[in-house]
Amino acid sequence: MLFENRTFVQDRIIRIYYQTTEATPTCHQFAFVVAKKKFGKATDRNRIKRLMREAVRLQKHQINSQKPLRIIVQYKAKAIVSIEEIQQSIYYLFSVLNESTN
Repeated sequence: MLFENRTFVQDRIIRIYYQTTEATPTCHQFAFVVAKKKFGKATDRNRIKRLMREAVRLQKHQINSQKPLRIIVQYKAKAIVSIEEIQQSIYYLFSVLNESTN
């Protein structure tokens, strides 16, 4: 459902699909996606997901949406980048997301 609406923000490392929800959750819901075609080893995919989760955990207070959001964080880069680059990307995308949802 999130992919059908095609509401997303992106940069060179990460793409964030989002959708407002009318359901009862009081907080935002996150999912993290890394393509198996790009990263064949499960250890690589799991490491990238851990890095993305940590970056989102540190930056999620930045989201100022009035309604709860469903958010999919998709990794787009072709190689594993550092945690600092992922954090910068998440910071930038959340600021763009705030402009889009408000």
